[in-house]
Amino acid sequence: VKRKQSSRYALPALRRLRSRVPAVRETFATENKFPFHYTEDESDEESDGEAFDPLWEVPDQLVMPKTKKLHAIIEATANKVQGHPQLESMLKIKLGDNKKFRF
Repeated sequence: VKRKQSSRYALPALRRLRSRVPAVRETFATENKFPFHYTEDESDEESDGEAFDPLWEVPDQLVMPKTKKLHAIIEATANKVQGHPQLESMLKIKLGDNKKFRF
C-alpha cells in the first residue's frame, strides 16, 4: 500500500521539478559552430595559384595535387581526420559535392 501512495505523490513532484528545469538544446556532431560555404563559381586555375612542387621524390603511382592550395587542403584534412574515423565519414557526406574536396 505504501508503494502506491509514494508513487502517487512522486509523479506530480517529478513533473514540478521538470517544469522548473530550463530546456536544454541538444547539439549534434553534424552542427558546425563555424560554418563556411565554398563557392562553386570559382575555377580551380584562377583561385588556387601556383603549381605544387614537392620537396621530396614522389613515387610515380601516386597522384600529385595540381596546386599548393589543394595540397594544403589535403594536408589539413588528413591531419584532422587522422584519429577520428567518424569525422572522415561526416566530411565525405557533407563535402562530397564540393569540387575542392574531391580527392
